[in-house]
Amino acid sequence: MNIGELIGALLFVFFVLALGYFAGKRNAFDEDQAAGLSKLAVFFNGVMVFGLSGVTYWIITHLLTRVFSISRDDDLLGGMWAVVATVFVYHVARDESVDAAVTRMVATSLSFVLCFIYLLFFPFHYWGMAALLGLGTILMPLLGRPGAAVTTNITTTVVMVVAAMNPTDAWLQPILRMIDTVVGVVVGLIGAWISLMAVSTGGRIRSSPARLAPR
Repeated sequence: MNIGELIGALLFVFFVLALGYFAGKRNAFDEDQAAGLSKLAVFFNGVMVFGLSGVTYWIITHLLTRVFSISRDDDLLGGMWAVVATVFVYHVARDESVDAAVTRMVATSLSFVLCFIYLLFFPFHYWGMAALLGLGTILMPLLGRPGAAVTTNITTTVVMVVAAMNPTDAWLQPILRMIDTVVGVVVGLIGAWISLMAVSTGGRIRSSPARLAPR
């Protein structure tokens, strides 16, 4: 995906956002049209996921690879992992997005620490991976987020198996997956902020029917 394709993917997102904003400012919708805007929001949400996923994948596989890259396969894995983080974090509701972002970052951070320390001193072994999964299951509830233990263990499993596939640079895998997660989380939060603006505009339109009725 080049810059032109990236802009094209996001163009409709910002068009719908601008349409809702200026229509709300000018009272251009009546009640029926405002109800129609709610249906449009469903498509808007889908377009947001489409655009955000494309942006995240492009950042990892095209932009950051100009700075550092182990292999093309690892770049593609990083793109996939970042997109997963974006989808995990992106919610229309602000509190849900923030909570998902915190959960994702805490889970990935614990996995990063466990895997990085292990891979600095030991090569991959399935019993070593199993030990890290057990530690993640124990430590995450102690950190106050028991629900994030599953995410921690999924991350650990991916990091350890990829490390087994690339034993020469095994210790780099936790660092790279941490970067992928940060990029995905940031893009997801930005998308949630954009959606929140659109939802707020639609809410103002629907909550003021008297202002919207023709005079």
